[in-house]
Amino acid sequence: MAAEVGVSTTEAAVLGQLLHEGALTPTSIAARAGLTPASATALIDRLVSAGMVDRSPHPDDRRRVLVDLTRQGRSSIETMFSLFVSDLDEALLRAEPRVADDPELCRTLTSLFRAMAASLRTHAGDAGRVRSVNDAGAQESRHRAGPGPSRAE
Repeated sequence: MAAEVGVSTTEAAVLGQLLHEGALTPTSIAARAGLTPASATALIDRLVSAGMVDRSPHPDDRRRVLVDLTRQGRSSIETMFSLFVSDLDEALLRAEPRVADDPELCRTLTSLFRAMAASLRTHAGDAGRVRSVNDAGAQESRHRAGPGPSRAE
């Protein structure tokens, strides 16, 4: 879907963050996307050139800027989310016919998916936490695998 509107998946993720969080500073965008400040600046430049976001002065600190969705950017990311939700609904109904026959089950599953999406958005905004959990998992995997080959081998 991102490719169809002319953005990368990382750029689409940033558009999604702006949709759900509102205007963000470039520093916040970099942290949430797990990018270096220079990479975030380049990404924002591409989104500005594509007409998806605008930069504006920060209302409380004239040294900073805020990045927010333009009308085109909002429309594009809302369309992507709408298509995604529609795809989920269709997949769920095809996978489990009981959902179509049970409105309560449908509401419960919808609530579950919304909670999962909110949690994913929160985790996406905390790249440091994701990185530390990933590093801990990698260490645990190495520990379970036992010692590797020695240098003499």
